[in-house]
Amino acid sequence: MSKIQMDRLLSIIIGALLALLPISHVSTLGMDLWQVPRETDDLDRDTIDQLVRLQRYDDAIDFCKTESRKYPPDSLRAAQWAVRHSQVLVAKISQSDGFDEASVTQAIAPVSNLLDAYPDHEWAIFLQAQVHQAKKQSVLKLIFKSAVAPLNQPMKEQAIRSSVEIADSMSDFIEEIAEKRLTSRSESRAASDYKSNDLYRLQQVFTVDVVSLALMQSELLAAEGNDFIAAATRAEKLAEDAISILPLGSEARSEVIRLRIEALIKMKQSESANEVFQRSNISALLLQSPRWCASKARLKIATSQELQARDELVSFYKKSLEEVIADDSVTVGEFCEADLALLQFFIRYGTSKRVTDCLDWIEGRGGRYARLRADAIALREMFSRSDNGILKNNPAMIAARSQQLINAGDLRAGAELLVLASDLSILPDESIGYSTQAAAAFASLNQHQRAAEILRSSSLRNRNSLAASSVHLQSLVISASLEITDKTDLQNELREHLRLWPRTDTARSARVWLYELFQRDDKFLDAALVITGLLQDPAQEPNEKLISESWHRVLDQKSVNWKYISDTFSNEFPVKDIHPTQLDTHKKLSLILLDASRLSNLDLNTKSEFENHIYQLRTGIADSKALSNLDQTWLQFHWIADLVSRLVADAQFQPDRRVFIAEALLALPGNHLTIPTEARCLIWCQNVEAAIRKLDLWTEKTADSLDRLVASAELLQETDDPIALTRAADIWSTVAAGMQIGTEKWHQAKIARIEALRKAGDTTAAKKLAKYLLLTSPDLNEFWRDRYREQLESD
Repeated sequence: MSKIQMDRLLSIIIGALLALLPISHVSTLGMDLWQVPRETDDLDRDTIDQLVRLQRYDDAIDFCKTESRKYPPDSLRAAQWAVRHSQVLVAKISQSDGFDEASVTQAIAPVSNLLDAYPDHEWAIFLQAQVHQAKKQSVLKLIFKSAVAPLNQPMKEQAIRSSVEIADSMSDFIEEIAEKRLTSRSESRAASDYKSNDLYRLQQVFTVDVVSLALMQSELLAAEGNDFIAAATRAEKLAEDAISILPLGSEARSEVIRLRIEALIKMKQSESANEVFQRSNISALLLQSPRWCASKARLKIATSQELQARDELVSFYKKSLEEVIADDSVTVGEFCEADLALLQFFIRYGTSKRVTDCLDWIEGRGGRYARLRADAIALREMFSRSDNGILKNNPAMIAARSQQLINAGDLRAGAELLVLASDLSILPDESIGYSTQAAAAFASLNQHQRAAEILRSSSLRNRNSLAASSVHLQSLVISASLEITDKTDLQNELREHLRLWPRTDTARSARVWLYELFQRDDKFLDAALVITGLLQDPAQEPNEKLISESWHRVLDQKSVNWKYISDTFSNEFPVKDIHPTQLDTHKKLSLILLDASRLSNLDLNTKSEFENHIYQLRTGIADSKALSNLDQTWLQFHWIADLVSRLVADAQFQPDRRVFIAEALLALPGNHLTIPTEARCLIWCQNVEAAIRKLDLWTEKTADSLDRLVASAELLQETDDPIALTRAADIWSTVAAGMQIGTEKWHQAKIARIEALRKAGDTTAAKKLAKYLLLTSPDLNEFWRDRYREQLESD
C-alpha cells in the first residue's frame, strides 16, 4: 500500500475511533467531539467546518496552525492543512466589510507561503486551486456589494472587470488541471489512479465554479434589461456545455444542471426550466439538499405557484415558514440557498414585516456576508417587479436597513443603501434627507468626491425641495476643496446654480464665489456680468461698490469692446428684472455701458438732474456745461472715472461730436480727468500747445516717465495736427535714447518716430532716418529690415 493510501486510511480509522470514544476522554477547542456533525469521514475537516459555522474563526485558525506543524512541509497533510487554514481565513474575511486585494493576499498566505518555500511541491496544483478559490470569493463579495449599490457605477465596472478576469483565470486553470492529469499517469499505478481521480474531481469543481460565476455576473445588471437576459443566457449555454462533458451521476453534473435551471428562471423561461428539472434524474437524497430545495422553490415562485412553493420550503425546514424565521435558537451559521429562497417567497407573498424579519434571521444564521447576499436579492426583486410588490418604491425600508448597517459598523454599505433610498424616493425633501445622510457617511470615510457627487445629483433631481439649493452649494464647496476639481467645471456648476435657484439665499453666495473665480482668472467681463446679477437680488443693501469696481476693471482695459458690452448688458439686465432697491445702480450702469442707440430707447425715469444731463449728452445735444453740477452719488467708487471713459469712447466713435463732448469733460469740476484724457480733450478743442504742456509736465521726473513718454507720443500721434505730430516724433526719439540700442522696443520707437515724421509731412526726414538705420545696423533681422525698407520706399 502506498504512503498516500496509508495517509487516507489512517485518517479514516482515527476519525472513526475518536467518534466512538466517551465524551470525557476527547475534547478540543472547548468543543466535545461528539457534538461535531459528521458529514465526512474526516473528523478534522468536520471540526473545522463546525467552528466556521459557529463563526469561531480564531479557534479554527489556531487548530489549523497546530495541526499543520505536525507534518513535513512537503507532505500531503501539510498541504491539506494549509488549504484548510486559507479556507478559514476566506470565511472570516468574507464576514468583514471588504475583501480587497490585500485581503486576498492575507487569505492565501498559508498556501502561497508553502508554494514559495516549495515551488515543486507534489501537491502544488491543489494549493494553487485554493488561491483561485480565494480570489473567486473576493469577486463574489464585490458582485454582491455592487448589487446593493446599483448607483455606484465605478464599483459596478470594477466588479465586471474582476469577474471576467477570474472567470478567464479559472478556465485556464481547468486546462492546467487536465494537463496535470496526463502527467500523473507516469507515476506508480496506485498513486497515479489516486491523484488522477483527485485531479478529475478538482477539474469538476472548477467547471461548476465557472458556470456559477457566469450566473452571478447577471447580478450586476438591471433585472429587466437586455444585458441581464444576455448574461443569464450565456450562463445557461455554459451550463449546457458543461453538462455534456461531466460524468453521469456526479455531484458536479447535478450542480451544473441546477445552475442551468437557475439561469432559465432568470431568463423567465420557467417552462424550459421545469422541463430540465423533470428529466434531470437527480437522486431523491440530493433533491432534499438546501440548494435543490431553493431551486425547486424558486421555480414554483417563478410560475406563481404560491402553495407549492410554500410546501417545498416547509418540507425542507420541517415547520411553518413563520415559525422558521421566528426561531432565533438556530445556530446553523452556514449560509444556505434555501434561506434565500425563503426570503424570495416572503418578498413575493409575505408582508414587509415578514421580509424584514427574514433578512434579520438570515444575518443571524450566516453573518454579514449572508445578509449582503440577502440584501442583494431583496433589492433585485424590488427592481424587477412591476406589480404591487411590497418592496417596490419602498425607500423607507432601504433606509432602515442602511441604519442597521451603519450601527453595526458597516458604514460604506449603509451609505450605499442611503444613496439608493434617496434615488427611489419620490418625495423631494425625503430624498434630499437620505442623500445628505449618505454624503455624511462617505465624508467620514474620506470619500469626499463621492459625497459631493451624491449631494449634487440629489439636489438637481429634487430641485424643488427647499433644501436643494443649499445642498447643491455644499456639494460645490466639497468639490472645490479637492485638488482634482477642474476650475472650469466649478465655474459651470456655479452658473448652473444661479440658473436653477436665482432667487434663493444661496444664489448670492454662489454669485460672489463665481465672481471671485473669474476675477482670479482675469475674466473681468465675466466677473462683472455675474456680480451685476445682484441687481436682480432682493437684498436689503445693494452692493454698489462691488459692482462699480468690477466694471471699472473691464473698462480699464486697453481694448474695450463697447458694442459687445452694451448688447450684453442690455439683454441680460432689462429694467423689468431689476429689483426696486437696485434701480439707482442700474441707471448708472446704463448711462455708462449702453450705446447711444440703446440708451435713447431706455426710459431712464430718473429724478437726478445730473443723470438727465448725461442722458442728453450721450443721446443728443446738451449744454457743454452739462456736467458742471455733479451728483454726489456719482462721486463714490469709480462712477465718474468710468463715465469719462464712456464719453471719450463716444467722441472717438463720433468725430463730429468730439469738440462738444471734450468741452463738457473739460468743464467737469474736480480732478476727474487724467492728464492724458485732459490733453486729448484739449487737442479735440484745437488747443494743441496746452495739451503738449500738460503732457510735458506729466512726463517729468517720475519713476514711470518712460511709460508716460510712450503714452504721450501715442496720444499725440493719433491726431492730424502737425505740431502734435512733430512733438510725438521728438518724444519717440527720447524714448529710444532711454533704451538699449538694437532691442525690439528700440526698433519699435524708431519706426514710430519715422511714422510720426511722415504723418507730420516731413517725408524727407522720415526717409533719411530709415536709410540711416538700414546702413548703420548690419545685424538687423529680416523682420526689421523689411519694416525700414517699407518706410524708405513709401511715398
